[in-house]
Amino acid sequence: MNTGISHLQSSDQEQLRMAEKRLAKAKTPAEKIKQKEILAELLEQNGLHDNSRSLWNELAQTQQGDLYQAMCLRKITQSFLNQRDHDSAAIHAATALRAIRQTPLTSQQERTEYFNILVQNCTAFYFCLQPEKVEACVKELRILFSAVEDLHQKIDFYFAVSLHFLLKYRWYQLPEEALSHCEFYMHLAKQTGDAGTLVMAITGRAFVHLWREEITESRKLFEEAIYLLGEKNYGFLLICYTYTAIGYRMQNNVSMTELWSKMTIEKAEKTGNKLYLAVSTANMSWVYATRKNWLYAEDHARRSFDFLMRSSVLYYLSSFPLLDALLQKDDMQEAGKYCFFLLHPKAKRLPPLLTGKIRVFTAAWVSGNAIDLRDLLSDLIAEAKTSGYY
Repeated sequence: MNTGISHLQSSDQEQLRMAEKRLAKAKTPAEKIKQKEILAELLEQNGLHDNSRSLWNELAQTQQGDLYQAMCLRKITQSFLNQRDHDSAAIHAATALRAIRQTPLTSQQERTEYFNILVQNCTAFYFCLQPEKVEACVKELRILFSAVEDLHQKIDFYFAVSLHFLLKYRWYQLPEEALSHCEFYMHLAKQTGDAGTLVMAITGRAFVHLWREEITESRKLFEEAIYLLGEKNYGFLLICYTYTAIGYRMQNNVSMTELWSKMTIEKAEKTGNKLYLAVSTANMSWVYATRKNWLYAEDHARRSFDFLMRSSVLYYLSSFPLLDALLQKDDMQEAGKYCFFLLHPKAKRLPPLLTGKIRVFTAAWVSGNAIDLRDLLSDLIAEAKTSGYY
């Protein structure tokens, strides 16, 4: 297998080589299955998603039964989630759910897998911006939760509920209840003694602080998570790097936004993570716009916008630099199209004053009132800068 490990640290490269050697030496079918599982997990941890999924796909075909196939599909789904390929994740999550429903759901192992796959479906639907489906998953999980005793399943339940919070409030000014929920989530995570579980809880709490505009608290938590990760698990590292950059951008810190965005781009390109590559490209469009390099600002904003518009609520990160670039060109007609997208009911919620100015500009644009458009666009861009959302 060509695992493409040259970019990894020497110790990680050696660990993967040893796993491949153990697989090559395995004699019985059971041994081979076990060694493939170990290798697939290691590949995923190091951001080698395609290779990991290839192995899990092989394992899913080994005729081990519906339960085992469902588990393999869950692993594949998680790999797509780690890579932020949300559409593929949603497809595989639904397939995993169908597979586990083929089992009687009478054994504890089957019920555990069912619970885990429901959590994963909730996660996939969250990233595909389908709040009704997330709510349906959470409702079903609440029913099952009364019988849950396993600590890790409790943690997964609270993670799923936290996703419901984020969708409900559209990533803006999350209530105190969301923060309290994250604190309890972290309390449970610490009891596991597992660094990966704790990092997930830490990044979740950092995310809540960020969208409460408590950026210093958010950054401290992302820094803690990065320290705990130690350059392992690229999925979580990219989360931390990306939202650290966004925090600096919200504070108008150009140099640090550029630094963290470039570091994210480097990791995202190596792991094929299209979402965080697009987010970081959007952040770079802001860097260029603040330096009045309008050619680069517009290019980066356009390149990132199309992907983010399809895949994330974060397309506003591209929108405002692009609107500013269009303002410089006095292209009010195209600017109106991009302003209109910011009012989508599934878009990230923005501050009321900024949203009001976007509505005023959009209404004037729709009515064909070209006289005041330039002043109105300039006014809303100024407000976006003041609020930290440019």
